[in-house]
Amino acid sequence: APLMSLGQASMPDGSAHRSQEIHKSASAITTTDSSQGEDNRLRFIDIGANLLDGMFRGEYRGKQAHEPDLDAVLARAAASGVSCCIVTAGSLAEAEAAITLVRSLRASTSLRLFATV
Repeated sequence: APLMSLGQASMPDGSAHRSQEIHKSASAITTTDSSQGEDNRLRFIDIGANLLDGMFRGEYRGKQAHEPDLDAVLARAAASGVSCCIVTAGSLAEAEAAITLVRSLRASTSLRLFATV
């Protein structure tokens, strides 16, 4: 899923290289007719964004590894052509947390955000 791959840029194992490749390749993809001066980049929908994962709060194996970077991850996703994310949940409690997260982020991102219930 594009968003998770982009999120790897902040991983402590140095996997930023892969996310940079995704960003460059997604930004370069265009449709064949750009004569209207429109942004014809392909748009992607992340259908399984696990944004509740602690890694987006900077947590790895129960320890704080870096500052929360969810806003930066979402900005990179949008810049790479992701237009919509569906935040996944595996339980009722996670569904409630996903809905709360989506509502809190809607004003701060250009991505269309939804949550599974």
